[in-house]
Amino acid sequence: MNLSIKPTSELNYQAQQQLEDLNNRLNPYLEQYDNCRNSIVETYRNWKTSANKSAIEYAEPFIEEIGISKGYLSKLNQIDKFKSNFKRLGWYDDDFLDWFDSHGTEKCYLLCKAGLDKASELHMSNQKVSLRNLKEYIKAKSEETKEETLTIPNDEDLLNRVKQRLDQDIGLDVSPFASRLRELIIQKMEEREKQKRLQQLKLLTPTTTN
Repeated sequence: MNLSIKPTSELNYQAQQQLEDLNNRLNPYLEQYDNCRNSIVETYRNWKTSANKSAIEYAEPFIEEIGISKGYLSKLNQIDKFKSNFKRLGWYDDDFLDWFDSHGTEKCYLLCKAGLDKASELHMSNQKVSLRNLKEYIKAKSEETKEETLTIPNDEDLLNRVKQRLDQDIGLDVSPFASRLRELIIQKMEEREKQKRLQQLKLLTPTTTN
């Protein structure tokens, strides 16, 4: 967590300098607080795995009182789930996980919402992870999903969209995850085409009667 006051350009020069001075004075204590807070969070989360519901409900108000909200814990759970799903893919890419863990909680959470393909793209391209850019990407992705939901494509439309997207990406550098995803999509497409042809053959094959 990045604990510091971030002055804006709207403040006058003197105010910005004074806030910077306050940051410098607080930094040694904030680092200790951050380390202690992280230890408290991990201890509490580990304890929850074996505690019963009544004990957890009783402890929650105290945990929130010391500044650890349910929302923050939920973000950590999403981050853990994201990393677990990545490991299940079998890539064992420690470099990606080290890169992912090097970002603060908020950025890691937004990377989760953006999706593994987007996170892998940022990692491979060495692009700077910006909170603003991630939020804009997630918003655009959400709006695109809503538009697609409104039009609800049939199987043929969906198949054509996937093919079009794959054709657009030919020749581009893609992440190992994106490459594997394409392989799975193509395999699924071929299976569906095969099933369709079999169904058509059944319809064309005349039935015999005794």
